Amino acid sequence: MFDKNKSLFILGLLLFAFSNLFAQHEMKKDEKEKSPLIRSADVEVKSLDVNTDGKLFQCPMCVDVISDAEAECPKCGMKLKELTVDAATVKFAKGKAKSMDGMKHMKEMKTTAEKEMAMHKEKKTWNAFCPVRGGEVDPEAPTVEYDGKLIGFCCPGCDGKFSADPEKFMKNLSEDGQIFIGEK
Repeated sequence: MFDKNKSLFILGLLLFAFSNLFAQHEMKKDEKEKSPLIRSADVEVKSLDVNTDGKLFQCPMCVDVISDAEAECPKCGMKLKELTVDAATVKFAKGKAKSMDGMKHMKEMKTTAEKEMAMHKEKKTWNAFCPVRGGEVDPEAPTVEYDGKLIGFCCPGCDGKFSADPEKFMKNLSEDGQIFIGEK
């Protein structure tokens, strides 16, 4: 089938590589967020019009990036668009409201994902081996409820084959589901 040690080693390397990439991304993100052009939620936009010409420059994408002079957005690199102070104030306020709604939505999504993960961990499959291919049950693979038992599989795809003819595949398992007795 597969070598667990080799798989764990590869998984460890991948985790190491991704964690390094994430750390580099976070460092760059921190550097960008230190820009004086990025405005906090409590700023009064009118006060940013230092030269009192009634104009400000604001990023079309990042509404919290506002300047009194032409510049590029430190977050996305776009050229700031010239707006009246009033237009920039409205856009900034709308952006803050959207941001707050987005944060609320993200918290709700996180809560839902945590609940789903907890439910998945609580799932205890009846069998130790896949009734279709004979491999060890993968806790991440889909499950099927059959005859009052939660049947686990070695990989996605086996659940569909099993569902097409469950009686045929159940014969591949011992009475307690802990031994694969069929032919691989």
